Amino acid sequence: MVWISFVVVVVTVIGLVLFLSRLGSSTASLDFAGIWLNESMNIRILLYDIDSEFQGSVIWANGMDKLLGFKVVENLRFDKSKKGRGKYSDPLTGRQYEITLSMKRKGLILLDAFHPNSNGVAFSQEWKQFVS
Repeated sequence: MVWISFVVVVVTVIGLVLFLSRLGSSTASLDFAGIWLNESMNIRILLYDIDSEFQGSVIWANGMDKLLGFKVVENLRFDKSKKGRGKYSDPLTGRQYEITLSMKRKGLILLDAFHPNSNGVAFSQEWKQFVS
């Protein structure tokens, strides 16, 4: 009987730790998930979380309907400091970059894009959260 109680307590503690760690990682989901306007304010990107990995697709492009559905952000994962690392595909040129994404303040994120296989910054953009 003591062993059964011990096993139940250990399993409960492990389950609680896993639940709390998952809850902590979902904070980024609350901050980053949603619709964002690019710096030129001519493209809206939907950032969404699938199993703690963010993806982002064009859902509106002013006069550029061929861009609708284009996946601009892929495999974006956040660390405990709420800084994301992933891949970005430029919807206009198709070029791919490694990126970091971080919250400057509520409703404003900073995207830094790096040339592939180098640490050189290709460009930086600030995206504003879309509010209808």
